[in-house]
Amino acid sequence: HIEPEKLGSVLDHLKSLTSRALFVVVATRPAVKHLADGRNAHLIIENAAWWRERFETLFEVKRWNVRDGNEIIALLSPRVEIGRLVTRSAVTDDLRVLQAKENIKKVSGRVQEHVSRGPAGHAMICAYGPTLRETWQTIAAERDVFLGSKIITCSGSHDFLIERGIVPDYHVEIDPREMKAHYTQNSHPDVHYLIASCCHPKMIDQLVAAKRHVSLFHVYSGEADLELLDIEPNTGLLAGGGSAGLRTMTLMFAMGYRSFSLRGMDSSYVSEDKVGQHAGVHIGKVHRAIDVRCGDRTFKSSLIMVAYARFFLSTYKQLSQVCQLRGEEPLNEAGDYVHVVIHGDSLLASMARAAGEPEREAA
Repeated sequence: HIEPEKLGSVLDHLKSLTSRALFVVVATRPAVKHLADGRNAHLIIENAAWWRERFETLFEVKRWNVRDGNEIIALLSPRVEIGRLVTRSAVTDDLRVLQAKENIKKVSGRVQEHVSRGPAGHAMICAYGPTLRETWQTIAAERDVFLGSKIITCSGSHDFLIERGIVPDYHVEIDPREMKAHYTQNSHPDVHYLIASCCHPKMIDQLVAAKRHVSLFHVYSGEADLELLDIEPNTGLLAGGGSAGLRTMTLMFAMGYRSFSLRGMDSSYVSEDKVGQHAGVHIGKVHRAIDVRCGDRTFKSSLIMVAYARFFLSTYKQLSQVCQLRGEEPLNEAGDYVHVVIHGDSLLASMARAAGEPEREAA
């Protein structure tokens, strides 16, 4: 019975009144009665597809049933705009710096910044998102195409690839919590371990005891980390995003890499359970999943993963700006200073396409 020109305002009002769910019954057939001016009492007579399109601009459809072709019975949940997201370090500033000071004494090797003008090569970064289960099989072929390319893992992708016969060139860890030592307990002699100095000393002890090749780098997560520059003034602090995958990308950029392919860097889940949020077994907590819409697609994700995806987009632009400030030449005729391909169907890939970044041919 809603005037067609007022439907948008009515739906907006319904959304504003709905905290969790809206139950709707909509007739898709003419009414028996007519108004005094002769119009049918059902002022909007449209099919189920037309109504669903209108609802989906403001609501997530949880249940949808078309009964006898005459009416729609549906359960809707209001969409919300994700505003500003604030992230924080996994541990206190004091603990992060304390662990860094302890690890500095145990490891002499440091990650060195690449200072030459030309890019060092192609970096294949493998995070531990669920799409790694499908995309890992193309790694060997990509390595053959890009001569001098390197495979870099972080988190659980280390064991995931080694179990499948692919030994990474580098493995990166940045998380300062003790439980993350789980991911380096099965270290490999042919892997060079690039470990943030703030990581838990247990991880360093494992790698040193196994006589692995280890190099430290310092990260910036707050002003407290500036104290590390007093201890090692010839080093720098790696900034850029909070996820292991994104920090790995900025680390490889500092080492001279400008061409990247990303696997398992999803910012979205296959399902809400622990297995569906990662490529395999994961020791961390299960994030509370939410439905996130990007364009005409809806993904299972979480607030922290949305924050990581936003960090990625802003970091990509910042890295390109760094290249320009340094006077570097573009990598191709399209004028790209940093070339990135995102493998897998994920929220991150969808957001990158929507933003026109970073790769026009994201796989």
